[in-house]
Amino acid sequence: MTSDTAASRLRRSRPLLVEIAWAAGAAVVSILAAALALGLDPGALARRWTAGGDDQILHYLLFTSATQTFPFATNEALGFPDGFNAFFSTQFDLASALTVSVLGIVIPNGIVLLNTFYLLTFGSVGAAAYPFFRVLRVRPWLSAGLAVVFALAPYHFLRVASGHAFLANYWTIPLLGILVLAAAGESTDPFRRWARSATSRRSALLRRWAAPAVVALLIASGGGYYYVFAAIVVGGVWGIGAVSRLVRGGGLRSVLGGAAPVVALVVVISAELLLLSLGYGERYEPYFEGRRIAESELYAGKFLPLLFPWAATGIPKLGTISVLYYAESGSSPMTEPPGLPLIASLALGVLLAALPVLALGGAGLRRSAVGRLLDDSRFRVLAAATLWTLAFYLLTGLGMAFAFLVGPTIRAWSRLSIVLCLLALGALALALERMRRRSLIVVASLLALVAVSDQLLGVREDLPVDPVADNEVVQLVDSVDDALPDGCGVVQLPIKSFPDTGSIGGMRDYDEALPYLYTDDASLRWSYGSIEGTTGFDVWDGSGSPASFAEAVRGSGACAVLVDTAAYPEDAEAWRSLVGAVSPDLEPEVASSAGRWLLFEVPAQG
Repeated sequence: MTSDTAASRLRRSRPLLVEIAWAAGAAVVSILAAALALGLDPGALARRWTAGGDDQILHYLLFTSATQTFPFATNEALGFPDGFNAFFSTQFDLASALTVSVLGIVIPNGIVLLNTFYLLTFGSVGAAAYPFFRVLRVRPWLSAGLAVVFALAPYHFLRVASGHAFLANYWTIPLLGILVLAAAGESTDPFRRWARSATSRRSALLRRWAAPAVVALLIASGGGYYYVFAAIVVGGVWGIGAVSRLVRGGGLRSVLGGAAPVVALVVVISAELLLLSLGYGERYEPYFEGRRIAESELYAGKFLPLLFPWAATGIPKLGTISVLYYAESGSSPMTEPPGLPLIASLALGVLLAALPVLALGGAGLRRSAVGRLLDDSRFRVLAAATLWTLAFYLLTGLGMAFAFLVGPTIRAWSRLSIVLCLLALGALALALERMRRRSLIVVASLLALVAVSDQLLGVREDLPVDPVADNEVVQLVDSVDDALPDGCGVVQLPIKSFPDTGSIGGMRDYDEALPYLYTDDASLRWSYGSIEGTTGFDVWDGSGSPASFAEAVRGSGACAVLVDTAAYPEDAEAWRSLVGAVSPDLEPEVASSAGRWLLFEVPAQG
């Protein structure tokens, strides 16, 4: 290769490298800002966060398991005697499973791994949001700044505080936005120029389908909530555009314009759902069979909170607006706060106010600067997508129809707020891009000041991660590990399936996972993690009587029983009768420092 050829290639690749640098910068700034807002230091990263409650413990279990085996493979350290497989619980999405498996090579501690993953989600969202603003034809520095605003949305911090690790990783939402633009038609399609630059008709057709297919594959690799949202929003925008073209007298080719993103999404998501529905000889009951249609209204969104500052805003007095609203509002008490940044709320309000102007403005819109913005095809697409998304987000909206026709698995329609956030910031970006440079710098500086005050200053005080050392559990596991042989199967009482089966007495939903989190090198095998609806749980299902429990324990080959006495606040005899059926001595071999956990050895069978 000559030096001229190398220099030519470098010049051609330089624009791409610059774009990658901007995206990486947005990611780094998002991570650092999130760490400062949460008040994190190395000590906090090394301890279990109690923020997020039960769901946080669930994710610590998943991430600890991922340090030992790939999330979709069987982990023998859990779900004794058959093992634990996250695939059958639909907990991990594919992209997160791959990411965590790679990170687990250098971060072998599940607690540190999850805490680090949370921080990295701010970077992944920031990096993915940058290209969305760029395909809107917004200048790089402004795109990077708005990407950081989107990555640091209150929605993100609320997911951390709720223990929703995979929902915090909403990097596929900006990709949804890109497909919305592609599905709306040629005037907004970000892949149009690349397809038209092809040297043959066949190559152009391939490019027209390949780019949306790749984006659709990436979206399908993310969380289930978000790829369902993508199918709904992208499909809705395409449908609105198709009907519009049909009304205007367009032919079949015109009506089908933009169908590639929708078809790609439907194909890849259908294939994924088919794979997840297969039991592979182990699972025989649907995972979410207990969810009711009515939950799609209980967890739907409310309109006014979209326009209010969030409760943890750092701007004085403004946070009380949401607090007072929720205190006085009696409808849909289980819905989640939307978590929009203040500047996104303001932009959403303007975007919604623009809808009637768009409908009635006609050709006269182009006579003013504001009218030209409203008449911009990109702005129109964002407005249509916003209205369609709102129809599913709102209480008594189309989310309920989805539950009737498709199923109630996707129930928290309030989480569509992050899609509305993206669309609103996109509209804001288009408005800012039309400003003169001097005015833009002043306005952008003011918006940055508002964003920092609103999104970062109140996080540490209102949403602390509250790390805990878990000294009692650590000491318990050390003592149990010393008392039992390697590879010992420990049956945990009460018998409890995984996941989402609720508290028992004073024992919270996922508390039985705590001993596993501090077990080194899978030297002990815990019964918790058996999943209801799989053959693994059948070993313990129905073992509520002393006789059936003894039969199950002996059949499994377990060598010990661990009792969480918090689950039996008023009926210690319930666990005593079960332990007595397998152990001749009710004096525990090991007791935790506060007496909550008691270990009893099971004599070896002759």
